[in-house]
Amino acid sequence: MRIELLSEKEVDRLLAIQPDGTITVPLLGQIRAARRTVRELQDLLEEQYTKFYKSPNVTVTPIKVNARLEDLRATVDARQGFGGGQSRRAVVMFFAM
Repeated sequence: MRIELLSEKEVDRLLAIQPDGTITVPLLGQIRAARRTVRELQDLLEEQYTKFYKSPNVTVTPIKVNARLEDLRATVDARQGFGGGQSRRAVVMFFAM
């Protein structure tokens, strides 16, 4: 996700949500992002940044969604090319009686 503070460009960051559901934001440290909507996270960051700026205008933009689902698909799906997916070769023999 991209976090932008319109009045302070040094705060702008491209962040990944960590496995524990948090992001690390300049000046604020770790913030819980999991299970929040974009708007809820934006409101929380604006509220927290009022400690440092008069009227922070924070923008939160999702960059990649369903990343864990994409990782799972790449793990089990052989369409990802060489090295992707799981496979097992087997010889099938047919005997007529």
